[in-house]
Amino acid sequence: MTALLTTTVAVSSVTNLKRFWNRTESAPLQWRTLGGWRIRPQQFAILVTLNRIGEASQQELCQALGIDSGNMVELVDGLETLGYAERRRDPRDRRRYLLELTEPGRAAFAAMTEAVDDYTVRFLEPLGQAEQAALVAALAKLFATTPEGRRMTWRPDSDRTVQR
Repeated sequence: MTALLTTTVAVSSVTNLKRFWNRTESAPLQWRTLGGWRIRPQQFAILVTLNRIGEASQQELCQALGIDSGNMVELVDGLETLGYAERRRDPRDRRRYLLELTEPGRAAFAAMTEAVDDYTVRFLEPLGQAEQAALVAALAKLFATTPEGRRMTWRPDSDRTVQR
C-alpha cells in the first residue's frame, strides 16, 4: 500500500482515534506536522478528500468522513479563512454549495502531504518492510470496522476508495 493510502486510512479514522491520540506522546509531533499550516487533522481529511474527488458538498463530506454537520461548517469556515478551499454554488442545484480546493490550497496540500509522508517514514522507520505492511493491513482491517470504514470499499492495489 502506498503512503497516501496509509495516511488516508489514518486520517479518515481520526474521529475514532482522537481521545487516544490526545493521550499519547505523539500528539505534539502530529500537531507540529500539520500545525505550520494552522489546520486540524479533520481539516486535513477534508483536503485529502477534495484533492481526490475535486469538489463535494458539505453534506457529502459529512457522510464520507463521519463528521457532524455542525462541526463541518466550522472546519470548512477555517479552510476558507486560510484560503485553502472555497464554497461556490452548485450550477445543477442553486440551493447547494460545493467546496473545492483553491490554488493556494493545492500548493499547501502538496506541502502538507510531503510533511505527513516524511513523518510517516520516520514513525515507521523502526519496523522492517514486512512489519510495516502487516501494520498497515491490521490498521486497514480495524478501520473497516468503523462507521467510516463500512461506508468505503478499499482497493489494496491502488489509492482509490469507493463510497458505498
